[in-house]
Amino acid sequence: MKTALTILFQVLMICCLEAQPPEFDNRCVKSSRSLKAIKKIFPFNKTEKIKTVSFKPKNNPYREGMQMFEIPKVNNRIDTLQLFESKTLSIEQEQVLLDILMNYNFKPKAAISTTRATCEYSPRNAVLFCDKTGNIVAYIEICFECHIYEISPQKEFASNLRIGEFCTEKWTMMKVFFEESGIKFGIIEQ
Repeated sequence: MKTALTILFQVLMICCLEAQPPEFDNRCVKSSRSLKAIKKIFPFNKTEKIKTVSFKPKNNPYREGMQMFEIPKVNNRIDTLQLFESKTLSIEQEQVLLDILMNYNFKPKAAISTTRATCEYSPRNAVLFCDKTGNIVAYIEICFECHIYEISPQKEFASNLRIGEFCTEKWTMMKVFFEESGIKFGIIEQ
């Protein structure tokens, strides 16, 4: 009986191991896109200043899909009065952020991960890209807890920007960047 159970266990282990998907390599590789080249791409070509912010997410019952929480908005525009923290980046900080966003990605031939989040998307942080009049031309809404982000406007980002490659180290770099820029909520505090 013991032998039969041992053999059954070994067969099940072999089947389970063979049924697993191939290992996904989500380590970052650094490319060398210049700051000048990055500044030609939307939204950076329309951006005069960049802000890191934190906020207490608001429930949006009209939002499609399961992601019900988002950055506070009024009339489909970000309500900057409801931001919890807001830090305008220096030129040096902007350069570091753009390098992280644009030059750290998955290995070029790596498959796209199909990992699903095991937490409820509840973003608390964002990067705001503002034009010379202070209007927000684009933003990246971030949930560091789930490792999920949303970009807006999606159409312009999708056609011009390959920011959607948040490899493992990039999440850590972004979190450290937010903390160093002075944002605590969503990073250190919940």
